[in-house]
Amino acid sequence: MALLDAAAVKEFVRELQGSTALDTLAAQVGLEAQALISAYLGWPPKTAGGAPDCESGTFMLYTHLGAAKIRRLDSTRLRFPVRPVTAVASVYDSSDRTYGAGDLVASSDYTLLGDEGLLVLAGGAVHSAWGSTLGAIKATVTAGYTSIAASHPLLYQAMGGLAARIYADRHAGGVTQASRGGGSETRPPIDIPEGIRRQLQAYRLHRSPYDPAFPRAWERQRPKANDQ
Repeated sequence: MALLDAAAVKEFVRELQGSTALDTLAAQVGLEAQALISAYLGWPPKTAGGAPDCESGTFMLYTHLGAAKIRRLDSTRLRFPVRPVTAVASVYDSSDRTYGAGDLVASSDYTLLGDEGLLVLAGGAVHSAWGSTLGAIKATVTAGYTSIAASHPLLYQAMGGLAARIYADRHAGGVTQASRGGGSETRPPIDIPEGIRRQLQAYRLHRSPYDPAFPRAWERQRPKANDQ
């Protein structure tokens, strides 16, 4: 079930109200908005080759490997590349990346801080430190949002506002292509308006320090020329 279903889209797009015949189009617009916002927030796909998706689902994650990597903050803390994390099905710590039964970390050895996407080893845990070798950690987690209308109103308003923008730009009158020079061309991708981007800032995921766009600590702290 989409985060913004047909009924929800109709709350934001008046032209789609009053007819169940338009439910398919409303649902399509909602999925488009969800996909665009998921990508902007930095969510990875749930499966190889899939689209970014912030709706609740299962993710298989590794340290050092894959498009979305678990970050080993130190010997006792891991940060998942997605949040909120609502459940951890399993965690393996395997120096040779075989992920066998002997590498499975007992759930009693760690604490999940789901809103922050953190997994912290408990004091006195049998598993005393997270491995640091390539791909040592493999975790299967459930992460994402199941409902946003009441619990995440800013995200809901942003997604609904983008759905209205998509409908007005692409689907009003059934037009998804524009005429030009005697022919037709597919309209360019929708750009998320600045106002909606501001609504989404609190929901953007942690960036990796290896991302060139991520501000290094020394860059954040470096004084400006006119401050010297």
